[in-house]
Amino acid sequence: EVEDNDAMMTGRDLEQYVAERFERETGKKVRRDNYKYTLEEYPFMVGHIDRSVIGENAILECKTANSYQDSNYQKGIFPDHYYVQCQHYMAVTGCERVYLGILCFPHFYWTYYDRDDGEIAAILEAEKSFWDQVENCIPPETDGSESTSEALSEQFSDVQPDETVHLSKDSGADASLMMIEEVKQQIKDLKLIQTEHENKLKSLLGNNGNGYTDEWNISWKEQSRKTVDTDLLKKEYPDIYQECLKSSTSRVLRIRKRKKGK
Repeated sequence: EVEDNDAMMTGRDLEQYVAERFERETGKKVRRDNYKYTLEEYPFMVGHIDRSVIGENAILECKTANSYQDSNYQKGIFPDHYYVQCQHYMAVTGCERVYLGILCFPHFYWTYYDRDDGEIAAILEAEKSFWDQVENCIPPETDGSESTSEALSEQFSDVQPDETVHLSKDSGADASLMMIEEVKQQIKDLKLIQTEHENKLKSLLGNNGNGYTDEWNISWKEQSRKTVDTDLLKKEYPDIYQECLKSSTSRVLRIRKRKKGK
């Protein structure tokens, strides 16, 4: 279950506008579709479509997007999950095409995806595999997503701080630890390369606050910020300092090399 949020409410509020804008841009006509679509052999596959396109075996999906995606949309690059969702809808509705109307304020874009039975077959297998895991209470593979981190923190919230467990070689712990060390070093190396090229740009800008190339804008300007001197606040106004403290609890993963024999 997903808690309703501002992005979801805004998307619903603007859905009619996106549909009307799509009609103006394309000359096509659409109508609301309040049916719940599903596949008889795969009842867990469900689709609630935004609009059906009159006179075509096609539907319209209405999207509102963040402005930071605008440069990709201008190049005709759209998120992969849009494509997968559209193929999913073609699987459950039997339609041959899905149009996308995308409001990326203040710009509007539209595109379409045609039915690909090969892709749909792969999606069917992936969704069936996922649902089999749900029904059999098999957790998904641990990956690097934020949702996995949140799930692990919630699942293992009953911390036993004085308990220790030995992680055997078969557990894969050593492999993960080695990978973490390698990635940390790669990050350091890449950061060094990034800083090198940033310094080259600074050298080229010199005392100029701004610069540009045919494809990029660059700025190197002074900026100031104000912060609270917590040591002074604690010393001069200890009561106020205590009142302003905010407490939070989280599990922190720390890794250190063991000394031999210990």
